Amino acid sequence: MTSRTQSALGTSRRRLAVGLLLLSLAAVAPAYAQTADSASKPHLNIQEATRMAVTEQSRPAPARDEKSRAHAKAVTPGAAGDRSKGERAAWAALGALGGFFGGMGLGAAIEGDRCNCDDPGVVGALIGAPAGAITGGIVAWKLSGR
Repeated sequence: MTSRTQSALGTSRRRLAVGLLLLSLAAVAPAYAQTADSASKPHLNIQEATRMAVTEQSRPAPARDEKSRAHAKAVTPGAAGDRSKGERAAWAALGALGGFFGGMGLGAAIEGDRCNCDDPGVVGALIGAPAGAITGGIVAWKLSGR
């Protein structure tokens, strides 16, 4: 085969691939235009929504006796001593970050200079870093839930 034949063959393959791609993209889904009556109808009635919000806010809260208030405070998530999931996630992220560097240092120290190479401890650091990050994140999550 000559280079001219190979070039023509490559061009025809490229054209075939582009044609198939355009054909597959064109047949994905039909597009529909917006009808005239759907465009004229507002989706949100601001006056009605405002009236409902004002009515809801002006309604007095139901009265509770002391016993039901104490019970609600005791069983409510987020009560004193209980952290939110976002706060626990932040502590877990900090624990994972600390565990990452701690595991890196520990892994490098465990491997030591056994290889007599120009980068001693790198393999241990690469193994210890993710192990420390996972361990630190889990321990911090568990401890932050107390």
